[in-house]
Amino acid sequence: MMFGMLTVCTIEDLKYRKVYIIPVILCGLAGMILHLFCREISIYNILAGMLIGLMMLLLGKLSGGAIGTGDGLVLVVTGIFLGGWKNLSLLLLALIFSAVLSLFLLFIRKKKKTDSIPFIPCLLLAYLVVFLLCTV
Repeated sequence: MMFGMLTVCTIEDLKYRKVYIIPVILCGLAGMILHLFCREISIYNILAGMLIGLMMLLLGKLSGGAIGTGDGLVLVVTGIFLGGWKNLSLLLLALIFSAVLSLFLLFIRKKKKTDSIPFIPCLLLAYLVVFLLCTV
């Protein structure tokens, strides 16, 4: 379910440079309902995971929009599914991918240092890497 949400959000982020909130909210609600029936992680772990996304939303507001609201909302939802530590790992790996992509785009002169890049594709890539490493 999370892979589908990240894929849809990646397409939206790349194509429109924004993320539609309805699919993200629906996925978050589905995650909460799923946890009611299948308690794999504790409520405290879920709240810790959501807190990471909420902190990104706060940083986005404090930075004047340098971090997109959609990025923060997606991280809230991934926190529902992954919990605190795994969501933090996802964020850190996505930040590394984002930094590498930014440096590459600067090097080939496709972007300037004041330009922004979509972050959710980096989250999707990080999720795929974490998913593949955890299932091997």
